Amino acid sequence: MRKVARVLLCCCLLAAALTVFAYADIGPKASVEVELKGFEGREYYATLLSRERGTGPYSVDPNSFTENAGNPQVFQKFVEYRDADGFFFLRFIQNCSQTHEFGWGYYPPDEFKILLYFPDTDEFLESGSQERYAFHSRYVFLADGSIEREYRAGQEVLAFAARAALTIAVELIIALCFCLRGGKLWRLIILVNLGTQVLLNAALQVAIYQHGPWLGAAGIYLLLELGVTAAEAAVYMRYFPRLGTRSRPKWIGCVYALVANAASFAVGLAMAQMLPGLF
Repeated sequence: MRKVARVLLCCCLLAAALTVFAYADIGPKASVEVELKGFEGREYYATLLSRERGTGPYSVDPNSFTENAGNPQVFQKFVEYRDADGFFFLRFIQNCSQTHEFGWGYYPPDEFKILLYFPDTDEFLESGSQERYAFHSRYVFLADGSIEREYRAGQEVLAFAARAALTIAVELIIALCFCLRGGKLWRLIILVNLGTQVLLNAALQVAIYQHGPWLGAAGIYLLLELGVTAAEAAVYMRYFPRLGTRSRPKWIGCVYALVANAASFAVGLAMAQMLPGLF
């Protein structure tokens, strides 16, 4: 009965993995962060206007995903706004009155304008056109309408450490579901994930530097993720049967790699919404 239950569990997890598709790791998700200075004591909302009509789940389509920050009246003001250069509102706003920070952590626009709205005066403040300059692009937007790029090397190191730690934690939990226990097995999983995280992040940074954020990041990201999944599956298929106190079929390593990477990818998407600067 235990073997049957384990096989059924593996099948369910594999089905979930195929539903999500086999993206690997809690890899870096592109983001745009904006620090807003000079707006203290005011109520205001922010968005990014996009050169394109849609990106990811966000678009101009009224039936697309909508984030109205709990204020339908303010949201309608953004809907009615018309940009002189033809940039589009993608139905996503945040109330920045307390945090003075705006973050778009999942499929941010590549070319955009920052747009603020102040309900007390019924006024908008718009920046000039900007392009994402890195996978995690950070800006400072001032009350006079000027904007500056901000570089934070320390935050990139912290982001990498957080992603790697969470990836390993999720994949070890999945390992327990597969009854993959033992110091040697877990050390292998940890070392493999650390190695693939380093290679993934390094390759992305090189691609961004050479080809820009869209072609360099989004263009190569899928190929890198699939390559990471394939590499991990190959390693696990070779070494899982040799490690531990019991024999295992080779296919366990392949199925585990697909399920573990799909699970960590799903967690990464959720974390990208909550902490766009880290994930």
